[in-house]
Amino acid sequence: MIRPPRCRRLAIAEALSSPTASGRLNCWTAGAEGCTEAILHAHGFATADIAELVRAGFASMTAERVVAGSRKMEVARVRITGAGQRVLGKIRNQDAST
Repeated sequence: MIRPPRCRRLAIAEALSSPTASGRLNCWTAGAEGCTEAILHAHGFATADIAELVRAGFASMTAERVVAGSRKMEVARVRITGAGQRVLGKIRNQDAST
């Protein structure tokens, strides 16, 4: 996997530490299954935000086939990675210490 330079990853990590971003990420990290791209859009994530998190290695995206009623469709499931969990852990530790 090609990753952005370290300085870019740090910039993304700093952006994630904003109260708005970390609050939105909590909905994402609630379950081990991650959530669909549509749910992330409903929580205020833009497609570009999601793509940037995936490119930085903080999230992964996989295509899954699901059945809703009698309809079959393909959805994009987004999961937070270990690197993303570490960044969120640091943010939560900083929030707890203040």
